[in-house]
Amino acid sequence: MAHRTRVDMCWTQLLQNCFCILLLTQIGHNRAAPQITLHVEEEQQEGVKLGTISRQPSTLLPPGQQPSYQLLTAEERVRVDQSTGDLYATSRAIDRESQCPAEHQTGQCQLLLDAFINPGAEIIKIQMVIQDINDNAPHFQESIVQLSIPEDVAVGTRFELDHHAVDLDAGSNGTVIYQLEGDDGFFSVVSERSALVVVVKNLLDREIQNIHQMTLIAVDGGTPRLTGSTTLVVQVQDSNDNCPEFTSPGPITVSIPDNMPIGSEVARVLATDPDLGSNAKITYSFSHKVSEAARAMFNLDSNTGVITLSRIINRSTTFEHVLKIWASGPHCPPDDTDVIVSVVPVASQQPVMEVRYIAKHQDQMVVLKENEPVNTALALLEVKTPDRIKGLPYIEGETPFVIKPQQGKYLLVTSRPLDFEQERQHDIVIVASDAKDSSIYHKKQIQVSVEDINDNAPWFRQSRFEVAIEENNKPGTILIQLTATDADSQQNGEVTYSLGTNTPPMFSINKVTGELSVSSVLDREHKEFYSLTVHARDQGSPPLQTSVTVMIQVLDQNDNRPAFITSEFIFFIPENFPTFGEVGVINVTDRDSGANGRVEVSLLNDSSPFVMDNVHGTLRCAAEVDREKQDRHEVWIVAQDHGSPSLSATAKVTVFVLDINDNPPRVLLPATNLSCLTVPPGTPPGSAIAEIYAVDADAGINSVISYFIIACEPPGPSPFQIDHSFGNITLARRLQEADYGFHHLFVAVRDGGRPTSQQATVWVNLQVNDTGGPCSLKGVPENIQLIQPSAQIQTMCISNASDTEKCQVVFLLGLSMIVASLLLLALVGTIVKCRQRNRKGQSRTGKDVQIPLKLKEAYDTRDWPDVQ
Repeated sequence: MAHRTRVDMCWTQLLQNCFCILLLTQIGHNRAAPQITLHVEEEQQEGVKLGTISRQPSTLLPPGQQPSYQLLTAEERVRVDQSTGDLYATSRAIDRESQCPAEHQTGQCQLLLDAFINPGAEIIKIQMVIQDINDNAPHFQESIVQLSIPEDVAVGTRFELDHHAVDLDAGSNGTVIYQLEGDDGFFSVVSERSALVVVVKNLLDREIQNIHQMTLIAVDGGTPRLTGSTTLVVQVQDSNDNCPEFTSPGPITVSIPDNMPIGSEVARVLATDPDLGSNAKITYSFSHKVSEAARAMFNLDSNTGVITLSRIINRSTTFEHVLKIWASGPHCPPDDTDVIVSVVPVASQQPVMEVRYIAKHQDQMVVLKENEPVNTALALLEVKTPDRIKGLPYIEGETPFVIKPQQGKYLLVTSRPLDFEQERQHDIVIVASDAKDSSIYHKKQIQVSVEDINDNAPWFRQSRFEVAIEENNKPGTILIQLTATDADSQQNGEVTYSLGTNTPPMFSINKVTGELSVSSVLDREHKEFYSLTVHARDQGSPPLQTSVTVMIQVLDQNDNRPAFITSEFIFFIPENFPTFGEVGVINVTDRDSGANGRVEVSLLNDSSPFVMDNVHGTLRCAAEVDREKQDRHEVWIVAQDHGSPSLSATAKVTVFVLDINDNPPRVLLPATNLSCLTVPPGTPPGSAIAEIYAVDADAGINSVISYFIIACEPPGPSPFQIDHSFGNITLARRLQEADYGFHHLFVAVRDGGRPTSQQATVWVNLQVNDTGGPCSLKGVPENIQLIQPSAQIQTMCISNASDTEKCQVVFLLGLSMIVASLLLLALVGTIVKCRQRNRKGQSRTGKDVQIPLKLKEAYDTRDWPDVQ
């Protein structure tokens, strides 16, 4: 079914195309199609709008019907939106250089399309003018451009090149200018009538520099500018600007025997000419001042400068010949030198020594290894005219060799070990002479080459090297270049470097140069010292090796901030804390060293009562603290090191002020000692008569208040009793007629401070009266006997209470004292533990610390008549 659908669609598309072609043919006969011109930049990205062909068709459309647009030209680089008529770029970009090649382009670069609008059957011609962008860099066809210039060319001479850069762009984008790099001031380039010209700017000299290599750069005029380059090589051609000169500045002196054979070489002269080819051709000749006799005796080769003997020398005379030689070149005046030839007579029957080599030899040179033992034989010598020699042949000079007789012959042997590192070659001159006639002698030279063996290990100038490098270094930093020398030669003296097996992987050494480097960033806080072993090994057989130790110290940088042991310190001190007493230890560390790790702590709160003791690392209290004024102090501290630049850290310090019993209770109710209350006689026992209300500014057990009746008037048992914990005065028994009148109770209000409590006193004045009128009082009893609150008060003021009531009072009083003692012990233990932990530098974290502090209250100061 799907295949049939695709076939149907293909037939439908084919029929539409055929219809469009017929329609175009018909329309073409009727009228010319309108044209739209669009200017489009090349290389637009896919989806970029290039323009629109939207327009009202020539025929009227039915109401509500919109035109549709279709491209009739098969073009993959442009698509049309069928509903809007907008033209868009596709994934295949428009390239101006491909559309309009330079060799075929005569005007604007165009892309012509046909579009069809339906309904209306209108055809529109689209002329797209493709505008150039600078997307092509200039380029040269050749990677190397060569040019030959004579060295005697004049400054300013111009040479046109057959090569130039090509830029496929148009307009200013394709305009090219040229530059030279690396010309050293000898050349420049200019463009003349689309040709590239090289201009000589300085005198050339082939003998100084025969090749000039430069970079020729082509730059276009686009934005941004694009460049291309090639190599320009100028070969300087030789000109005959040099003349021959003899290499030896003075005369050449030679001696020849008078029995020299004809054709033997007497001397050789040499002249040079820095020019090339025919310009450097040299011809040698005798000066006209050379005598005819000399010309007849000696022959001079005009090409090689070799002087040979051309006839037999007459032995009857000894004479000297001076030969002046000319060296001539093309268009050059000749240079001259003198050769002085001395003819020396040769004595007859001179002794002759023959040498037969025993040791290894090459080109008549004996080769001995430096480890050869003493008495190693080199050669066997034989004197051919022994009758003229009356003594042993001997060796001239001091050498490690001797001659030993050997059955009429002589053996040349070593007399001591040879050392390549001290002397690599020995020239042994052996002399055989007549004992009576000193003119009869013969010399024989034997050369000995000492062959190296690997008998020297590489050697460092130090047994230990020390290197310092700052931490946080750049990877690849070279620490030190180690150099080991080896006195041996060739491969025996070639040294390579390596590191020991336990070397950390971040260190490496160049095996050829000995450069020790580190590939990663070092951290002094991780490790400060490294000890490396470096091996120097030669290439001998067997190889020899030497090791050296390299100590690397990583120097500190200030890359670590000071760190507090905690972000918040908590300390506890009592409010009577001594001035400059130690509040607690401030623990701070810095992983750096030296000044970078030396830390000083200071307070940010100038108004706090604390100071920092940096000598002992403690926080001290510099002023009095009062819990009733401020029960806690929060201080911010900063730790700052002495590095450059300096680094710092901050922390919070909270100091809780613990209470001491420095405030006595304060009685608020009754307001005065003259306050008075009326008690009706019919008040039932147990009824609340009055309340004493007192406060204590201290906290904890220091603020726990107890109430005691320490005196009463009239003396003796009183019908009233007091609640020791809450200060409530109640009726202990039923009132009797004898109880009518005033009852004055002297009440002591005591706190629970330890070891000494504080107290306040107040008169409680009660009038038993059935009138119900107001109570008034003018004074309180004087000279009353005071007692301490104890069991005695029960018998003095409330002895009429029943035995059960007495037992209850005693039990409650004892229970209160036990509870108060336990609370006191628990509080003291807690304070001691907290202070011990703070001295060790430990602080609590997590939830806020809860301190039993008594908050300030707005106390009610009304008197009994107002509240009771």
